[in-house]
Amino acid sequence: ELMDSAVEAYLEIVSSALSKRPQISQNKEMPLAGRIVYSAFHGVGAKMVSLMFEKFGLPPYIPVSEQIEPDGDFPTLKFPNPEEGRGALSLAMRTAEKHEKATIILANDPDADRLALAELVSTEKREWRVFTGDELALVLARWLWDTIVQRERVTGENAAFDASRYAMVASTVSSR
Repeated sequence: ELMDSAVEAYLEIVSSALSKRPQISQNKEMPLAGRIVYSAFHGVGAKMVSLMFEKFGLPPYIPVSEQIEPDGDFPTLKFPNPEEGRGALSLAMRTAEKHEKATIILANDPDADRLALAELVSTEKREWRVFTGDELALVLARWLWDTIVQRERVTGENAAFDASRYAMVASTVSSR
């Protein structure tokens, strides 16, 4: 029960922060129903991802059924790391091929602290673009920056937006 209340509080905070932005699910030019395939890589991410999709008004994802339930033996993966790219996403890609509209693949590693994203770029060739971790970080950083700029301009807290008040960390990992 404590975990459920913590999850609900987390979802409320994130939902509140994201509700200030236009919802993707309301984009008439790009409806998401039947477009997203998700794999939990035999880990624990499916429950939270399902709750997040529901909370944010997104249509249900198409699960990679062979990988959606936790199984520490990882029977369908050589190595359950979403950063492995195509090899790790091959079953998700095959699942997507069974669904005409599926053009987006999301996958978490087993403990759900890493994410893989792939987008179908050629329907004729069934060619997938697998994004690197650096590319995903850049997309998220840009979204965060745009959100900050919009908030500052809309709220009038700072009519002359001062970018020097902010900093973005490029990496928190160092070999030194």
